[in-house]
Amino acid sequence: MVNDYNQLLQLVKRGHAHQTRNGGHVPYWVHCYRVSKLLEGSLDKTKEGSPKERQAIILAALGHDLYEDTKVTREYIIKKFGAKIDSLIFEMTNVYGDHEIRKYCEKLKTISEAGLLIKLADMSDNMIGGAYAVHENGHKWTKKFLYPIVHQQWLTVSKINFSQFPKTALYLKSLVDFGHHSLQMAIENYPPR
Repeated sequence: MVNDYNQLLQLVKRGHAHQTRNGGHVPYWVHCYRVSKLLEGSLDKTKEGSPKERQAIILAALGHDLYEDTKVTREYIIKKFGAKIDSLIFEMTNVYGDHEIRKYCEKLKTISEAGLLIKLADMSDNMIGGAYAVHENGHKWTKKFLYPIVHQQWLTVSKINFSQFPKTALYLKSLVDFGHHSLQMAIENYPPR
């Protein structure tokens, strides 16, 4: 897995090379890396899923924004990393755009538990990161753009029951809940500009 992970990390860094977060202070790929590491730690802790399933989830988490935000193609991922990684990345991909939150949330109701674990880790990082970076991203952007997206996603995914990965999902849901609360508090307590 180490070789595949390192190869995919380099691809993620290249694909997201000109994208940043936190007011331009953090390279975008760092978000993808954090999401994968959060899942790696969570799955190591719970031991849910086979080693092969855990590996696929961690790799797909690392590449979860490739189809949405870069020119990397599904064909390339299938050729280099396999159909399972492609499938999980595609499940996570918002093909509707950020202004069609409800359509994407409907899609989330239909994806695999493995894909939903990636979504939970993604939401956790987006919410916690957004709460801590409200001063860099701005109150208006955080309240009017980020919050409506992650709030609607959380309302959708929080209601989904997990049978294959219940412990991992419970742990990640607790992190998302903390992130959701933190983001709300940041919006309420950071002065608008």
